[in-house]
Amino acid sequence: MRAVIVQEYGSTPVVAEVPTPQPEPRQVLIRLQAAGMNPLDYILATGAWRPAPATFPMVLGADGAGVVERVGEGTTRFAPAEPVFGQLFLPPIGSHGTYAEYVAVPQDAPLARVPDGWQPRL
Repeated sequence: MRAVIVQEYGSTPVVAEVPTPQPEPRQVLIRLQAAGMNPLDYILATGAWRPAPATFPMVLGADGAGVVERVGEGTTRFAPAEPVFGQLFLPPIGSHGTYAEYVAVPQDAPLARVPDGWQPRL
């Protein structure tokens, strides 16, 4: 899958191919459709703030929305095809980035279902 990554703190963000995550037990795999731009992403990428252990390549992005693609064994909170959104600032930093095509996160991550009938105003 494509994702915006940094190879180490302070390196230039690039679009790269990285493995598509797979949902582990009690996780959801989200096919992302939108990601928010947050100043926090720059601060994390530079290494100016290191609030938790990080993985590299670090996939940037903490805010996102999409559709549940698959769920891992034992997942009960969400089901495939449900639209969800959330802030996925989870340790290790860089392993749950939203500047990607997919992200796998625990079902108890700070996610919410998009309300039925909601349509963006353009």
